[in-house]
Amino acid sequence: MSSSDPEPKNPMQAARRLATPPKQTRFYTDVEAKPEEGGYALRLDGKRALTPGRRPLVIPHAEIAAAIAEEWAAQEEKIDPATMPLTRIVNSALDGVATQMDAVREEIVRYAGSDLICYRAGEPASLVERQETAWAPLVASGDFRALFVLTSERSAKWPDVPTMRDLGYPFAFDSPFGLAGPKGMPADVVKKLHDAFKKAYDHPSAPAMFDKFDFTRRYLSTEDFAAMAPKYYAAEREGLERVGLVKK
Repeated sequence: MSSSDPEPKNPMQAARRLATPPKQTRFYTDVEAKPEEGGYALRLDGKRALTPGRRPLVIPHAEIAAAIAEEWAAQEEKIDPATMPLTRIVNSALDGVATQMDAVREEIVRYAGSDLICYRAGEPASLVERQETAWAPLVASGDFRALFVLTSERSAKWPDVPTMRDLGYPFAFDSPFGLAGPKGMPADVVKKLHDAFKKAYDHPSAPAMFDKFDFTRRYLSTEDFAAMAPKYYAAEREGLERVGLVKK
């Protein structure tokens, strides 16, 4: 270790840095949502704000426009998109939906074949826990009836509820969780991280946590996960390309 490198490199911190795009410096002072034809335009120092697709950021509803203006006004030295959820939603709507209405409508109909009103989310953990508290007792009492599960295996909590494959549909969505690092990470670092998480996975207290959130335990080695991940990525990208949110 040299004097120019006083601290050991942390691979997790390096991965987070690589996964987070650099933030743009705030370049404006005044923010307003100004009425004009078609709705309310976000203006920064009097100039029209544009979406990433170079479309005017015009919102038809005054309340939403005002809330988006507040997001921009709240930015400090750096613009942090993570703190601007309404802006991101409107950007996606204007760039990827407004010009692709037929494709988006088709995609919604396609999902309607499997996504019902009471759809259990697999993440984040806080939402899973709220679902477990709010409506799992209704399923247990019989007030709700679970029609099927989307995972490839039946739920240990609801063993009588079929999977989609049990019903004859060729679908399974296991929503796997994985840990990834920057490209070119040394093999010994990969192994060290793998072994640490595998140790936690095998800890005697782990099954209870999985059962609490009704997660299926399925371990994949580094090699197996690396082979599986591109297939999931390709399937998700196909859906996004279909509605124009990702360019082919």
